[in-house]
Amino acid sequence: MFYNPHKLKKERLVSELRHYNELSTTALQLGDYESYQAVQSKIRDTFWELMAASFCDAMLFILPHVIIMWLLSIKFKHIYLFGAQIEIIIWYPLLVLMCYLGKGMLKRYRKTFFRLR
Repeated sequence: MFYNPHKLKKERLVSELRHYNELSTTALQLGDYESYQAVQSKIRDTFWELMAASFCDAMLFILPHVIIMWLLSIKFKHIYLFGAQIEIIIWYPLLVLMCYLGKGMLKRYRKTFFRLR
């Protein structure tokens, strides 16, 4: 959809964590506790970097939706559905969730949909 540098950083940090975990296991099996502690320190640092990148990635995902909700709330504060008044804080997230679920289902079942024709 668009370039997301935090996603790439997260993938790199997860691979680093896996590598450090293997090094940590090897150091523990060899009985080298100083190396084990050094690797555990690197694991902690990398983990917190991963948490920061995940937070930034989540903000990059949610911020456009917050802006869209704000802009829509200027014009459509609520809608009426079957005589019930529904606020934007309810209907917009449900609409977005249905779109994401539909997109995921279409990706999953695309081959079977096109095979039926």
